[in-house]
Amino acid sequence: MKLTALINSNSGSVPADGAAQLEALMKERGWPCHILAPDPGEFPNCLSKIDPDACDALIVWGGDGTVAAAMQKTGPDGPPIIPLPGGTMNMLHQRVHGGLADWQTCLIEAVLRRRIDDMPAACVGDEMIFVGAMFGRLTGLAQIREAVRKWDLMSFSQNLDLPEKFDLTSDILFTLNRKSGTAEGCATTLAVFVTEDRTKQEDGLDVISSEPRTLGELAHIGMQALLNPLTNADGITHYEADRIEVSFGDRVPMPATLDGEPVELTENLQISYLPKAARVYGAGLS
Repeated sequence: MKLTALINSNSGSVPADGAAQLEALMKERGWPCHILAPDPGEFPNCLSKIDPDACDALIVWGGDGTVAAAMQKTGPDGPPIIPLPGGTMNMLHQRVHGGLADWQTCLIEAVLRRRIDDMPAACVGDEMIFVGAMFGRLTGLAQIREAVRKWDLMSFSQNLDLPEKFDLTSDILFTLNRKSGTAEGCATTLAVFVTEDRTKQEDGLDVISSEPRTLGELAHIGMQALLNPLTNADGITHYEADRIEVSFGDRVPMPATLDGEPVELTENLQISYLPKAARVYGAGLS
């Protein structure tokens, strides 16, 4: 089995000697592996030059953004990806492996198991996501989290505009296309999650809308979401869809998160379900 490993040393929890640790483990196991550990500024260029046909599996050690970029590179017919947790949230890694463990366990179990699974995704405009996206002014709180994570005090103070973050205006309009027909709605915050059912060929987007009228209702929704599956929480509406069109009216830029990464959107967009976007080797931790 030919393995190639790509390490993003700029990711949140990849150790400085990650390449050396990985090389030692591969030698211990007797698994030949070509290891690439580019300088942080060279990572995108290195990823673009990887030949998907030159390996049987691609190990990617980094955060959610790193793994998502690699999955987009290899696509639905390329070598399976083995993601190793190296970011802050590692949401995509949990989805692939069925849970979280140390990077050694994820790697060893995935290689020994060697079961290829298709990974669904969603196209959000020109971006591809594998876990989910959130839209609305409440998601601007993610920018505060990111500033704290990076210890960026200037950015923290600029983002600490709580009256705007807690603006409960229902300024998001959406139209759903699904097997049973179409539906329309409005929301303060809209969440779109890629299904965890990898066999689902249509209606693979779980769409959750929330329209709290007061901060008390918002707090209630938050507590319900902690205690119950989000789709069962009071104060939200759940849909399944194959495609969704989202409009922000004149309330732009609109804060959003794509697979946990904060962004600002300046135009309306369409979100489409892709039942097969990449292939993965998971550790089968669930």
